[in-house]
Amino acid sequence: MSLQNILLIFWQFVHRLTEQQCKDYVGISKKTNHKVVDWYRTCREVCTDWIWDNTPMLGGYWENRYIMYQIGPNECQDNIW
Repeated sequence: MSLQNILLIFWQFVHRLTEQQCKDYVGISKKTNHKVVDWYRTCREVCTDWIWDNTPMLGGYWENRYIMYQIGPNECQDNIW
């Protein structure tokens, strides 16, 4: 598969075309769909990995203050009061 076709598949994945629409647009054989399916799966895995690596943790300043209120400021290592 040429680099041009791979880039076309990536572009169509980003623009949310179905695998069938992608296959028709790129001109991949009607008998096989596995290359588009494999590339779409790779795109999904890359996106999923990026989301897991770049999602901030839930909670934050006010949640930490609430926890300190529950256990007491003297028992907390990071006294922010």
